[in-house]
Amino acid sequence: MKNNASSRTGLFLMELIIAVLFFSLAGAICVQLFVQAHIISNKSVQLNHGILWAQNTAEAFYGCNGNAAKMTELFDNSSCQKTGDDTIFCLYFDEDFNPVSQPLYYSSIHYYYVLTADIRRENDLLTCHISVESIDETEEPVYEIDISLFPDKEDAHEQ
Repeated sequence: MKNNASSRTGLFLMELIIAVLFFSLAGAICVQLFVQAHIISNKSVQLNHGILWAQNTAEAFYGCNGNAAKMTELFDNSSCQKTGDDTIFCLYFDEDFNPVSQPLYYSSIHYYYVLTADIRRENDLLTCHISVESIDETEEPVYEIDISLFPDKEDAHEQ
């Protein structure tokens, strides 16, 4: 009788160990799926904000007829630098894509994303390359767009 009871106990323990192993494996797979879903969700939020700010900047570029100085008046905390024939328009954002003032190397202002608009004139054509990038990741930019404008023709059309 003792042999029969101990064999049943051993079989029960083996079944219990297999069930625990199966549930731990299923739990590990579920945790990985939730982590991947969270990463995809964060990237989607970044992309949506990047597209929104890039489109706003593109509309400002068209509305200001390619004048970067006028664009800086439209956006709070924006900056504009002239380098040769190019003009670079910059906006800095925190982790929630709220604009922050221009960071200085010795200040405590933190930013996570930067929008740069590289405006250059080629003959009569103004081109603008708008890029939204994350400073934490060395991956590809969050969003990029290239636009062009014929400012002289647009001015003649408005009059």
